[in-house]
Amino acid sequence: MPLTVVIFGATGDLARKKLFPALYELMLQEHIPRWTSIVGCGRSPQDPDAFLAKQCVNVRDDPAWPRDCFLRLVRYHCLEGGYADARSHARLADEEVRRYEERHPTGPCGNRLFFLSVPPAVFGAVAEMVSAHGRAAAGGFTRLLIEKPFGRDSASFEELNSLTARHFDETQLYRIGHYLARALIDHYLGKEILLNISSLRWANSLFEPLWSAEHIEAVQVTFKEDLGTQGRGGYFDGVGIVRDALLFLTMEPPEDMSAAAILAAKVSLLKSVRTLDLRRGDAFLAQYGPSEDGGRKGYLDDPTVDPRSRCPTFAACVLSIDSDRWRGVPFLLSAGKGLDERLCEVRVRFRPKPYNALLGVDSANELVMRVQPDEAIYVVAVAKTPGLCAGVGREERRTPERRTPVAMGLRYATQFGDGSPFVAPDAYERMLLNAARGDQALSVSAAELTEAWRIFTPLLHQIDEELPPPVVHPFGQTPRGYEAWTEAHGVDIAPPATHWSAKEAEAHAAAKASAMAAAKAAAAPPLEPRDPMDSDSFMW
Repeated sequence: MPLTVVIFGATGDLARKKLFPALYELMLQEHIPRWTSIVGCGRSPQDPDAFLAKQCVNVRDDPAWPRDCFLRLVRYHCLEGGYADARSHARLADEEVRRYEERHPTGPCGNRLFFLSVPPAVFGAVAEMVSAHGRAAAGGFTRLLIEKPFGRDSASFEELNSLTARHFDETQLYRIGHYLARALIDHYLGKEILLNISSLRWANSLFEPLWSAEHIEAVQVTFKEDLGTQGRGGYFDGVGIVRDALLFLTMEPPEDMSAAAILAAKVSLLKSVRTLDLRRGDAFLAQYGPSEDGGRKGYLDDPTVDPRSRCPTFAACVLSIDSDRWRGVPFLLSAGKGLDERLCEVRVRFRPKPYNALLGVDSANELVMRVQPDEAIYVVAVAKTPGLCAGVGREERRTPERRTPVAMGLRYATQFGDGSPFVAPDAYERMLLNAARGDQALSVSAAELTEAWRIFTPLLHQIDEELPPPVVHPFGQTPRGYEAWTEAHGVDIAPPATHWSAKEAEAHAAAKASAMAAAKAAAAPPLEPRDPMDSDSFMW
């Protein structure tokens, strides 16, 4: 059956950087048909060749299916009257979509995907026009993929949702990229480590019996950048905390792994999360200033920023889940720019047990899921130090050096590759494929957004109305007072006794990539792929 993908906002950065490359990769691997029709839409006239040269510049060329084959399938259509103009949309449907379907051997009925990479203000107009003029004929499907922020708070979300829901059923809507709570939370879409959480919990017998307040002391979800806003003034909305990590970490096992069952489990979990309150101390806000050596400018030095701005460039909040499984466990979500390292990870810290003292151990075990840099999953544990001592007995129990903190785990680059930097399918490839297949397991439902905005809206309104002064910290450093604030909420943010730091991971990945390149250039035998960071303390 013919498949047409229509991209509204096709002249923008998202289409150039993500959407056209993702579609090529899906067609190259034949996840979607290689005869798929792709129509890019915008409000301004474009020269067809110039449009392809600019917007498909990031599409690679693979001899298995040359880039030129893909470019011949991409066309541009100008919505001369704008996104709300009925005549322009009728012409789009007649000249681009129906004409292709009628010429197709399996036509004239076809399937249609519409990607809305446009401002939220025109979501409703585009949805109305697609419903009136772009719906597939009986026997084909019509689905909308909605990108970018879906509201600023509960009220704006309800308004936007009512506009799209007026024309399309929830099963036809695929929301794929909302920045909830601006500086506080983000849909960090489709990362392999986060998608692995459900497998860790439910495909193994090891973790789920420990997955509760009885055994878990605290959970941290961290996203840090060592760059500034780089001319993007206003609310820090680039990337934030991973919403999916929290949901898959905390939700109850679904009845099955269908999209409907997963959605029900997510919504049930969100309903038990307490609403955030600034006056209760649920949030910590900071803003980076110049570095101490003067080499990096502060946020207020950006010419696009009001010099009196109190906009946070770092934000953290502690969520509480009122359920039998999680009552009493703090969930620390933090995101910021201008910090000491580039890092995205999930850390689950387990409660020390009384019997740990038998061997003089007071450090906590941790499960760490590193999203970036250099994806890895490892467990921080304690092992006996090799040597003559038996590791037991009263005197040896009192000698801490008899035991060594170790990190046991896997590094994606070596476990699932040849040791060079691990490259996973792009998140947009996964979301486009899921939409084509009708799988909503990774899309964001209206019910989820309703509950998520309930949690964050009061806090956002308090920040906007009260304009609390953020803690100003030197670029490249942790904000002053942050550690004390986390301790007051029952979270120890000190790194594990032994851990794979972001800088170590980046350096190791770069060294391995260099070694692999040198080996290939010299036609040397391939390097041994199983290399656990060249460290005796990183065990497999």
